[in-house]
Amino acid sequence: MSSRVHVLIVEDRAAQAAWLEKTCVETLAPSDLLVEVAGNAGAALELLEWQHFDLAICDLAIPANAVSLSPDRQHGLGVVRVIREKYGGLPLIIVSEHSDDPALMRTLIREAGTADPYGANADFSMLVCFPNEELPECKRELAEALSRSAGVARLPVTGADAAKLTTSEVRAIQVFARSCGGSEAHVAGMAGGMSGATTLRLTVLGTEGQETALVAAKLGPRERVFAESNAHRQLSIMLPVGLGVPLSSTVDAGAGSQGGAFYALAVDYTRDLFECLEHTPADAAAVVRSLREQLAPVYERATQLERTMLQLRRDIVRSADARDAGPLESAIRALDGRNIVTTNCLQHGDMHGKNVLVSSACKPMLIDYADVRRTTGCLDPVTLELSAVFHPAAQAARLDWPTEAQAAAWSDLDNYLENCPFQDYVRACREWTTTVAATPEEVDAVVLSYCLRQLHFPRCPKPIAAALIETACARLG
Repeated sequence: MSSRVHVLIVEDRAAQAAWLEKTCVETLAPSDLLVEVAGNAGAALELLEWQHFDLAICDLAIPANAVSLSPDRQHGLGVVRVIREKYGGLPLIIVSEHSDDPALMRTLIREAGTADPYGANADFSMLVCFPNEELPECKRELAEALSRSAGVARLPVTGADAAKLTTSEVRAIQVFARSCGGSEAHVAGMAGGMSGATTLRLTVLGTEGQETALVAAKLGPRERVFAESNAHRQLSIMLPVGLGVPLSSTVDAGAGSQGGAFYALAVDYTRDLFECLEHTPADAAAVVRSLREQLAPVYERATQLERTMLQLRRDIVRSADARDAGPLESAIRALDGRNIVTTNCLQHGDMHGKNVLVSSACKPMLIDYADVRRTTGCLDPVTLELSAVFHPAAQAARLDWPTEAQAAAWSDLDNYLENCPFQDYVRACREWTTTVAATPEEVDAVVLSYCLRQLHFPRCPKPIAAALIETACARLG
């Protein structure tokens, strides 16, 4: 799929809006172009809220809404501010009689900065300003911006999963593909959690059909992409060579409010840990043992830290709220002041089976670094174990195991594992957990918090989560 260049014109004067629209139409064919005109700030913000745009052209002196007839540059500046704060990847051209305010224009240009919204491997000013008397220069800039945007939008994004992508997600892929000399991008669904981000296996093809890039593409809000890229750099310094997937590139412009982090993949990593659980559970157990061995240096740098149960819960659940636990809420809150000695070290933070890629030789590779942080040291092994119970992608592997009664007996491992299709995997996870935890209470606290977090998700097996929480509460009480 490819798409048209979408342009937003924010202008209350009909003649000026018509001139700008005519310039767009003279540059691109109607099949390549879609223009929206907003006559006031309210209409512009509404369009920005629900549509993707590749370029915005904005007057500053505009009315606040359709009722107001009084243009004021504060309304236009308000639109510019929203574009910069929420849609920072959107190139912006200001055409206004107030462009003769040099100090204001210099400030706006400086704050917008430079980026590469076209995959050209060059920096462009994300905001340019033209006074009304410089319309010929504005026309040239507008035509150039439209032509560059069209080069991005025309790049085909193919694959069965392409139709599921939003326009902004497609743009992030197209910008990346152009940056590495591609003429086509092929996408396929692969790993990813339940965080709302889109993760794809992306193959970029050159003009003769040759492969120019093979990456895992993580698409999401720009601020999340920035955070994940920084976290990846922090963790990759401490990971053994080969365990962390290399960050190939990031896209922070050209896709509006969205962005992308692109991680280079080895061709051999064609399955994830949940797929191993379903088809080759012995491989899954071997992967856990390999992860434990390779992450040993992280635990060698660990310290001990005393935390309250409330602090642990906030860190893992990302909230102090326990209402999802229903009748168990009071028992959970009763533990809030309980002091617990924990291991404190760097953790992946979301080490479920879809975030562990596996090679044919059972070598693991970690992806998705959005939750990397220093926290309780048994979070990763507990997540590995319990994600096989709670993650929807593991349903085919776990079948009807565990029962509610088995979940209540989680600490009695032999009882818990009766009829488990992947016993060695669970034992490997559990051994890792108990070895790195500072205290047994740390394990129970993490299990409680992890299960409470799962209750947020609609497909969570709630009776199982409740049984695990109740048992953990009893052991901590």
